[in-house]
Amino acid sequence: MSTKHLTIGVFSLFLVVYILLLGTHPLTIPSEARYAEIPREILASNEWIVPHLNGMRYFEKTPLGYWLEAGAMWVFGENLFANRLPTALAASFSAWWIFILIRRFGKTTQPILSTFVYLTFFQVFLLGITNVLDGMLTAFLTAAVASFFIVSQSNEKREINKYLFLLGIFCGLAFLIKGFLAFVVPFMVIIAFMIWEKRAKDILSWSVIPIFAVLLVCVPWGIAIHLKESDFWHYFFWVEHINRFTGGENAQHSSPIWYFLPVILGGALPWTFLIPAAFYNLKEKLFTEPLYRFSLLWFVLPFVFFSFSNGKLAPYILPCYAPLAILLSEGLSTNNISNKLQNWGIRVGLMIMVFALLVVISAQFNLFNLKAFYQSSELHKVILIIFSLMIGAFLIFKALINSNQINRLFLYGISLIGIMLSIHFVLPQKFLDTKAPEDFFLKNQHLITPQTMLISDAPLMHAVNWFYKRHDVYLFHSQGEMKYGLSYPDAKHRYLETEQLLQAIQTRRPLVIVHESSILMTDFPQPTQRYQQGIFVLDYYQ
Repeated sequence: MSTKHLTIGVFSLFLVVYILLLGTHPLTIPSEARYAEIPREILASNEWIVPHLNGMRYFEKTPLGYWLEAGAMWVFGENLFANRLPTALAASFSAWWIFILIRRFGKTTQPILSTFVYLTFFQVFLLGITNVLDGMLTAFLTAAVASFFIVSQSNEKREINKYLFLLGIFCGLAFLIKGFLAFVVPFMVIIAFMIWEKRAKDILSWSVIPIFAVLLVCVPWGIAIHLKESDFWHYFFWVEHINRFTGGENAQHSSPIWYFLPVILGGALPWTFLIPAAFYNLKEKLFTEPLYRFSLLWFVLPFVFFSFSNGKLAPYILPCYAPLAILLSEGLSTNNISNKLQNWGIRVGLMIMVFALLVVISAQFNLFNLKAFYQSSELHKVILIIFSLMIGAFLIFKALINSNQINRLFLYGISLIGIMLSIHFVLPQKFLDTKAPEDFFLKNQHLITPQTMLISDAPLMHAVNWFYKRHDVYLFHSQGEMKYGLSYPDAKHRYLETEQLLQAIQTRRPLVIVHESSILMTDFPQPTQRYQQGIFVLDYYQ
């Protein structure tokens, strides 16, 4: 396969897999609904400085991710395609900076192959089609770290100053996506690499331009939010950063130290099984080539940092995939196709694909006491998955027998393309009934008028906001992530205690209460009508 054909293939892959089907799978709760609703409220209120959710202050994140999504919604409308477009484009931005590094400093591979490896990591793909902020954060972190490496290898003062400035700009933009983590990841990699290179003295002289650029990006909004909401920085720094990292058992999303190991192994599919071959081929150069040393630190240090954090979620590890793509593409681009480790890795990939195929078939037909993933009415989804896995197995087999190294890597890398395309359409109804309430809310949309008093439990509030285009929803049962916003005097009334909820039910009509089925409503009057789908319940009082 020529470089031209590979480039066309990778570009087409991105358009089809990342862009074409963005709006086809349903909105999920809570994250996607949250990050759809906040930009919608920005456009509705024209308030760009202070983030709001359900009309209340929401200080968990800095605003750039919301701004980018609001911009996409302004252009393409309030829909799922627009919500997810910035995240998909962020994946391509990360891939572009990997391409730049390999083009300038790579030793064995075609630059486009490294972008292909990155874009076909399964977790990169999943987060690239999901409306969360981690993809945009990773894009700017990748650009920042890559800019520094270019600085470290350059002897031209003009180029050094240019990329130092870009380093600061990208760190500032990353900060405006998700906060102080934007400085931690580049800082630890830069310091460790410069110490390893015995150039620690250069760090101080190189710091002036990036700091200036960071301030240039961050200070205007930082001052504006302080003038409007003086408590923002206290909450954002201590609660959202320090407490989340050091919170122990009380930390949000607390998980064991080994949590990210299975995440990275699963997220790196289908390339997971070729990691030993890649590192074996790099073993003699891993510590001698600057790009390889740098990429190793870039992968290991954030991985260790996130592992020691008490609060963990799978998307946090996304910044580790860029250096892994560099090391994999460089390590696998060898003419030695007889490498036993590589061939064994491809064989293992084939066996896993066949095993997954057998598991799906066995589960659906209740063989070996396996529990079915799908209901009997979802046979079309099962057929689509089986077909996707068969395509994957065929592509891996073709890779195994192919004599051209680039061709075999391309065939192996696209082995999950059937899954990537079909995943939008094969989500089990069991999943939809617990995580994707779109169908439920749209079926009951006719019950909601501008005069309807809307009440929701915390987990479903974002979806109620988004689907019914309301930012005046009352909360009951628990305050959830809105606890801080509800602490303000002008928002306290938005949370209803039991007596207040009873009074509202008795005096307000029409009134709708949306909640999960686990919340018992036996102490309240029977609704005029109750609608339920999965765990989603809507009580209608007329």
